[in-house]
Amino acid sequence: MKPIMGNICRVGKDEEAAWTGGLPKSDWSNLDATALNEPVTPNQYRSSSIATSQKGHNYRRTGLKDKFSRSGDLVTFQHHVWSHLVDTGMDSIAYVPDPVDPNIMVNIVKDHGRFTLESVSRLIKPQLLKYDSYDKANDAEASEFLVDSLEADLAKELREIKEPDGPFPKVWIRFIRTIRSISIDRFEDLSRRRSRPVNHPSTRVKTFPRWPLTSAPMQKNSRWLGSTITISRFTCSTRFLMQEVKAMKTFASLFVL
Repeated sequence: MKPIMGNICRVGKDEEAAWTGGLPKSDWSNLDATALNEPVTPNQYRSSSIATSQKGHNYRRTGLKDKFSRSGDLVTFQHHVWSHLVDTGMDSIAYVPDPVDPNIMVNIVKDHGRFTLESVSRLIKPQLLKYDSYDKANDAEASEFLVDSLEADLAKELREIKEPDGPFPKVWIRFIRTIRSISIDRFEDLSRRRSRPVNHPSTRVKTFPRWPLTSAPMQKNSRWLGSTITISRFTCSTRFLMQEVKAMKTFASLFVL
């Protein structure tokens, strides 16, 4: 059977094999016109041989050798995860309709900052109903690969909070929320916190006012949040400075005779 996100090609004199992978159309009817119409790596093939199929299945779901920790380099990890999905033909199921323009498909691995768990759940719902057997297998294997690429404690936490059969994009967003990295939910958490030195890794007054600038990479991936984030960050800095001025006045009054 021809995959929706892929095709069938001849691999021998009398043998054909299906392959998967590539940018999908927003209606999940086929690959996008800009996607390649042939496999790039042999790992994109889905063999009809039971033995070969089993080996391919195990390879696709086996995690990265260097396990990701909560304090690890997320950008590098994203690169390795995406490379594996593309290499094995599982990248199609990692695309989700853009929250601003649903006619555009967005890579959830690299553009996760533009989604909340609620928005990705809503946006991906229509395409889940159209998944064929290849899509379902790729989706399950991609999720298993992600969990197996994490250090034991982080993997355990993600397994406990993710849905048993949750689609990969939702599992990825849950992973991002777990490590509290680049995501809209991170901004929401920051806006609820009081901007005080004790809430920040660096309690030095000299360095603390520069803290809002560290959120710049997150803001880049969250364009649609608009001015809300900027206002929130400015308000946090202003509150802190006002508190410091008040504290300095109190301290100075101690020396008044």
